[in-house]
Amino acid sequence: LCVEQFKRLAGSPDQRRADLPLVAGDGADKAAPEALLILATAASFNPRLRGLVRMGERRWDIVLDNNQRILLPEDNPVQALEWVLAHNQTRDLFARNILLVDMRNQHRPTVRLAPAPLVDPENVIEASAGASTP
Repeated sequence: LCVEQFKRLAGSPDQRRADLPLVAGDGADKAAPEALLILATAASFNPRLRGLVRMGERRWDIVLDNNQRILLPEDNPVQALEWVLAHNQTRDLFARNILLVDMRNQHRPTVRLAPAPLVDPENVIEASAGASTP
């Protein structure tokens, strides 16, 4: 399913299309082309991708399951997302106890740890069994 603009839906999200990411926030409908580009770039996060949230009508947050987030900058959000994807592929960031990756300042990416484990520790061990430790 591909659309060039988003339509506002009244009421609660439609559970019949729970497989599609939710796009929300003030101004999300006006920034549909950028949202579609971000969603296409973030496809490797499927099925963990829950949606995009437009923040302050100027930038996006990507929301994953376990309420993990990627805070994208206003400028060059796709480039910032590609950086996160590359690091996730080599370091398996989102299988760890990470609450968010903040890319709003691209010169200083920031990782915030969750106060309690987000994932089952056995899954972390299984996910990192083949990965080398930096």
